[in-house]
Amino acid sequence: MAGADDQLSGSGVSYNFQYIGNIEVVTSMRSLDFDVRTNLTKECIYQVCERAKLLHGRKHAVDVRAAQLLGANPRIQLVGLNVDFVISTRALTVAHADRTQIERCGTLLLMHPLPNVSFASAGDAEMPDYVCYVAKDDNNGRRCYVYECGKQMAAQVLKTVGDAFNMRHGSLVASSQPPSASVPLLSNHPPPRSPALINFEIPVDPTPTRPAPEYVNDSAISAHHDTISF
Repeated sequence: MAGADDQLSGSGVSYNFQYIGNIEVVTSMRSLDFDVRTNLTKECIYQVCERAKLLHGRKHAVDVRAAQLLGANPRIQLVGLNVDFVISTRALTVAHADRTQIERCGTLLLMHPLPNVSFASAGDAEMPDYVCYVAKDDNNGRRCYVYECGKQMAAQVLKTVGDAFNMRHGSLVASSQPPSASVPLLSNHPPPRSPALINFEIPVDPTPTRPAPEYVNDSAISAHHDTISF
């Protein structure tokens, strides 16, 4: 476990995925309850895969409420591209990994600092090979990024993302603690709180409260099996 922790706080844990595409999310994930966030990300996977013609006959009843929170035009220009998906306590990073295009291999495609990531999820029972996350940046706004990760990988990927967020939260909490009693403070006021803690104020709840694995960035992570809320 120590080795995995060292990787997350260092160069990161790398997975090889196929990038499918992304779709705009038109509202803040913080404004939605957990179930709506979960349904929204699963709808993202369906809509991006449908545009990329990857449903292969799978039937899907559109979640009308979730669909209303998404943009109309998924981007699939790089569908099927092999990428290295790297998870660390600093960011989720995606790099070109198509070995047939040596000159482009290693080119950075996406980098989302963890505080900019708001939710991660696996697909539903019909789409178990897919994972996605919602992140916001200055160039693309708020979008959901969809990847095909292969059978049995989604739960492991989400666990790794959750571990990265929890480690980051733990280090931020530790760094915000006042000096020990043996080192006198210069005043009676505690040290200022790190601005980075704004997104990480809810204590980690180690007990899953929902059956599905998922993740949301309302602060610290409460890990479920197919979603993660940050």
